[in-house]
Amino acid sequence: MLSSKRDIDRGLEQKKTIIIVGECTVSYAGRAASKLGPGERIVIIKPDGTFLVHQPFKTPPVNYQKTGTVFTTDYDGEKITITGRNKGEVLSVSFSRIIALHVLDLRDRQRSCVVGVESHLSDALAQDLSVIEEGLRPVKREGILPKGMVDIWAEDAQGNTVLIEVKRRKAGLNAVSQLKRYVEEVRKRKGSRVRGILCAPDITAHAKRFLEKEGMEYKKIEYEVGSTTKVANSRQKQAKLEKYF
Repeated sequence: MLSSKRDIDRGLEQKKTIIIVGECTVSYAGRAASKLGPGERIVIIKPDGTFLVHQPFKTPPVNYQKTGTVFTTDYDGEKITITGRNKGEVLSVSFSRIIALHVLDLRDRQRSCVVGVESHLSDALAQDLSVIEEGLRPVKREGILPKGMVDIWAEDAQGNTVLIEVKRRKAGLNAVSQLKRYVEEVRKRKGSRVRGILCAPDITAHAKRFLEKEGMEYKKIEYEVGSTTKVANSRQKQAKLEKYF
């Protein structure tokens, strides 16, 4: 155990990634207080001072401290205790048995590239608005209004303004209320007919009734998310948005 403490101390000093698997107890004091009895757990200490305690099930850690944690260690002849202090909070993990200990010099400078957020869905949809309605063409992406930002500002074959709100998941009442605010704002400005279309993979029954009551429309849109985002039933590409600015 003493040699394990030396390895942990060296890893902390050199700001390396430390992964410890073993039987331990956990105590926390800060905004609240908690204790966790003996159990086999996974403890991760990252170079930025993140401190995580995982049980061998579920996704979230059972205890954690954010970046900037300051560590101390202690060995009483039987247990190794790692204590992290961060902004008045104290998290202590005492190991009675260590199953595995890894001190690693991990390097990773990549940033996560998220695909499938609503802005990507709007971009994909704007390339072919015919999947919503023939003759529909984009005028603006993300039209800015005092009450928010319209995902797609379009025009139909009759020259009516069409505001399109895009949701990546099942749309609810909040999505309809949001679109309603946009339609009312633009209608006041233009003094003419303004249509509102909500695009989503699905919509709740209450939201659909509210949408229809307000004279707006729903279009079911399925997306394919891979290395890029595509509209599943898109048939062709329209002219680029820049043409309409």
